[in-house]
Amino acid sequence: MHHEPFIMEIVRLVKPGDKILEVGSGTGVLAWPLAQAGALVTSLDNDKEILVMAEDNCKLLGANIELVFGDGFAIPYPDNAFKLAYSHGLLEHFTDEDIHRLVKEQLRVAGVVVVGVPLKGCTGAAFGNERWLTVDEWENILGDYAALNAFGYSDEQMLCLSITREDGSSTGPTV
Repeated sequence: MHHEPFIMEIVRLVKPGDKILEVGSGTGVLAWPLAQAGALVTSLDNDKEILVMAEDNCKLLGANIELVFGDGFAIPYPDNAFKLAYSHGLLEHFTDEDIHRLVKEQLRVAGVVVVGVPLKGCTGAAFGNERWLTVDEWENILGDYAALNAFGYSDEQMLCLSITREDGSSTGPTV
């Protein structure tokens, strides 16, 4: 599996029965192995057509994943509702300011956030509005958050970064 290192980072940080939130459902295939590992996965997306595709894939794979229509900038859950939130292939579509807004909102509902982003030179599928950044550029954007782990994978074309609230209550740098 192409994104196995990303999934294994999430598995390392949660245990069966923990509630986790995916921000940006996509096709739902990243949530499936996490649900199979016993995590209680909620997947949020603001595109109803994508959610239909994710629902079809969940049925096909036999995955028990709660699919929710919603906005990653205003996640419809209370503070600390999840152990972990994650997004993959999402942040590169936004400005630096919006990236901070998305990460802060995820840190509001979860103590740990794991993000996966493609790096400059990635040969994966493109949608046309990605910002292909280097590791250093991502570090400049996300470096003020308290990092738990960071590593490249998939022939160093992807970056996985795990972050947490710095002091247990802060949600990262001021924007």
